[in-house]
Amino acid sequence: GICGGVDEVVRWLSRVFWWMGNTQHFIGNVEIAFDDGDAAACAVRAMFHNPVCVWWFPFVRPLFCVGGYYRHRLVRGEDGEWRSARLQEEIAYNQVYGAVAGLALGAAGVLV
Repeated sequence: GICGGVDEVVRWLSRVFWWMGNTQHFIGNVEIAFDDGDAAACAVRAMFHNPVCVWWFPFVRPLFCVGGYYRHRLVRGEDGEWRSARLQEEIAYNQVYGAVAGLALGAAGVLV
């Protein structure tokens, strides 16, 4: 991934996602913990699961899956709206390496 401002992340995502076909992003099990001493701040944790398909290999759908947790630090602005002050992505599983190895071994004739 990348760490940066909105414009930098958007540029990075446009370079990374060009090779993907369909993607689906599941987010669930959202947990919100308010700070005892600060009513204008809270921590949010949410699980994610992302099955990824690629346009150049349509035979296996999804080609791989990635999942883990999003950890946000939210703060309430002067206007009363909540905004993400910090986002951390924690990868719990990433099947891309197994998918790539399986494709390579299959292409080499090792897997039948």
